[in-house]
Amino acid sequence: MKYDAEVSRAVAHWGPATGVVIDPALVHAIIEAESSHGAKLVTVEPHGHLSYGPMMVLDSTATTLGVADPTTLKDPATGIWYGVQQLALLLKWAGGNINKAVSAYNTGKGNAKVNAQGLYPNQSYVVRVLGLWNSFKRAVVASAPVVVPLVLIVVVLILAARHRRAA
Repeated sequence: MKYDAEVSRAVAHWGPATGVVIDPALVHAIIEAESSHGAKLVTVEPHGHLSYGPMMVLDSTATTLGVADPTTLKDPATGIWYGVQQLALLLKWAGGNINKAVSAYNTGKGNAKVNAQGLYPNQSYVVRVLGLWNSFKRAVVASAPVVVPLVLIVVVLILAARHRRAA
């Protein structure tokens, strides 16, 4: 999938750095919801703000993450790096509650509150991201029957080679 390498690199860093588990499929779901997987890399937001990159990181959020020039987030590797950092921080803040973290990613922490009906103010966004996430997870699982035997074969070959050297 487009941006797999960038997502893998960011997830491998920010998951351990923040102590949360980040599913790469969830990152891809946010990228799809935010930018149609990079079809657009700049969005004008309310109040004169701009969002950048495949994960559409808000300029003010980028600044709080230490980005001196938010326009650099248009580079997919940079935008995904900081988007995953923000997602990781929100997952930690939300105690692992995916719905709350996804809502906060889109609307900000202060607005990610459920109403009396148990819905977030941006519930349609949350539902869309969760649906995309499930689709991307199913795609990974569907490819697993091909990948798993190949991995097992490689592991067996490596172990056999080590055994031969030890003998």
